[in-house]
Amino acid sequence: MRVLHLINRPQVRGAQQFAARLAAELEGGEVQNAICSLYPAGDGDERYETGDLQVFRLDVEPTVLDRVFRVEPRVALGLRRVLREFEPDIVVGHGTDTLRYAALAKLMRRQVRTVYMNIGLASHWASGRARTWFNRFWLRGIDCSVSVSEYVRRDFIEHYGFDESRAVYIPNAVLLKPFDDAAAPSVRQEVRSALGFGDGDVVIGTVGRLSPEKGQDTLIRAAASLVRKGLDVRLVLVGDGPERQQLETLAETEGIAANVTFAGVRQDVPRLLRGFDIFALTSTSEGMPGVLIEAGISGLPSVSFDVGGVTEVVNDSTGLVVPAGDFDGLVQGLEALATRADWRRQMGERARTWCRGRFDLEVAAGQFLQVFNQLLTGGPLHIQGSATLNADNQ
Repeated sequence: MRVLHLINRPQVRGAQQFAARLAAELEGGEVQNAICSLYPAGDGDERYETGDLQVFRLDVEPTVLDRVFRVEPRVALGLRRVLREFEPDIVVGHGTDTLRYAALAKLMRRQVRTVYMNIGLASHWASGRARTWFNRFWLRGIDCSVSVSEYVRRDFIEHYGFDESRAVYIPNAVLLKPFDDAAAPSVRQEVRSALGFGDGDVVIGTVGRLSPEKGQDTLIRAAASLVRKGLDVRLVLVGDGPERQQLETLAETEGIAANVTFAGVRQDVPRLLRGFDIFALTSTSEGMPGVLIEAGISGLPSVSFDVGGVTEVVNDSTGLVVPAGDFDGLVQGLEALATRADWRRQMGERARTWCRGRFDLEVAAGQFLQVFNQLLTGGPLHIQGSATLNADNQ
């Protein structure tokens, strides 16, 4: 079986990283994988790693045709060349920008089966009438959608009217080994020393692109509230993006610039997480956040807004979920964990057990392989974790 994974750009971001990790996990035995990136890399994207996987880079800069007609002809022509050379049986589009090209792949190579990897809320990212219409049009060329949470799956079906029998749920998942490697007791002290934190500091951390939908401004204001209450808290923002300057200014305005560390894009996230005490997620929209899974595997309790599939990762015993946008609830949750060390450690241990048991990439890769085989044989989509499970597998 030959599987071609489409990504928009070779970026160190959720959809693209998951594509590379899934392809690497599937590689070998009966499956040969390749990555095809449609558009050029940007600044900092040289960190995107594909290991020994075969990689096709079209590197086409989108033009006005892409914006008006939703298809860039040079990308389509490049994809056609890739299809002829690699001859895939399955084409997987990772993220919204790849949807139309996965559908085009089916027109160019009739025998191919197409999968669309749905990582976010369609009702949020495709809320406009025109974009919804275009996506519905392209979804005609998709044999199966795979959503990262059941909440996201239901939203996808309802927003697009997609055939429920062709929409499955495979939980977002991560590689466990990097987190196991970072589990040595010495790692925590090394990380905290490198960041300049003392033993008595309570470190609240978050990981994600510094962009409006991630809501780091809300988190900075919440941290400022805790500092004004006399708590020794430190806030670490891992990631970079268009909001960085505004967030740095906000930290200064709130008077907590000395308490906030902007760590930038890092390749050692599993180690960094070991230095935190609490993980916080204040996004306005999410699918099933991989960073919450990584935090849980690292033994961290989380305080998160209730968006997307968050409650499929965090429950009452592993963290605190507050209504989306509830600033006071966010502050109260962070304060409760910051002031109760034993409670947060207990929650963290339960989070580790919960996340390791549910979000292992090795298990998820096996579920994807089931989907691919069923698509090729024409069978119904019955997989572990899917809402289309038959009674025997429930």
